Amino acid sequence: MQMRLAFAVASHLESEILLIDEVLAVGDHEFQKKCIGKMEEVSKQEGRTIVFVSHNLAAVSTLTSKCLFLNNGLATAFTSTAEAIGLYTSQLLYSSAFEADPLPDSPSITGVNIITSEGGSLQKHGAPMDLGFKLHVPEANQLHLALSFQIINNQDQAVTFNWLFDHEQAFGRKKGFQEIGFTFPDLQLYKGKYRLKVFLANSKTRDRYQEIDCCPFEVDMIGIPEPDWGWNEGNCQYLEKGNWKI
Repeated sequence: MQMRLAFAVASHLESEILLIDEVLAVGDHEFQKKCIGKMEEVSKQEGRTIVFVSHNLAAVSTLTSKCLFLNNGLATAFTSTAEAIGLYTSQLLYSSAFEADPLPDSPSITGVNIITSEGGSLQKHGAPMDLGFKLHVPEANQLHLALSFQIINNQDQAVTFNWLFDHEQAFGRKKGFQEIGFTFPDLQLYKGKYRLKVFLANSKTRDRYQEIDCCPFEVDMIGIPEPDWGWNEGNCQYLEKGNWKI
């Protein structure tokens, strides 16, 4: 209630500059929605300046046009919002790629990494995301290989499953290392935290060589106008496009 009162007083004083520090992190969604509406009114309709301090990248991307990026209390850059978000994610959000030595007697996964749209471990909803896999084959003509992966949500549930079979696209038939890529052209996963579970197996005998849990990443609704109910984790797993008719 103190924060509600403070914001109400500050926003109605008609000062030339309004400084807002993480006000959207306090209170229920209705209060947050009113804050956003008032800030848009102050900046766009009344022409006053708002300095908005926040770690909420979705809010920053929709409310601001320029950003001052602070790193350990030091001003690192003053630039466009899109570029500042890129700097923030590349410096402070790191993707935990998987790396391992090859197995001596069987095919193995030696590397897995994610290339997100925003850098680091942050992915924008609706933007491309690339995955990279490194394999090692100890002997030539290793047939019937199957490489697959799941995306796992925070509740330990698989939300998608993709695979590559040797008989569909030949791979792993030469001795040594091989790199394989996979691209989501416009990832539709909803806001939340996810990770990969990667499998390497023999598709004929169904022997599983490896199962790897790795590469946590986060999806956020960057640059997308917030709906009335807000972007709340747990609403769904992904967003499917469709058309309303009345």
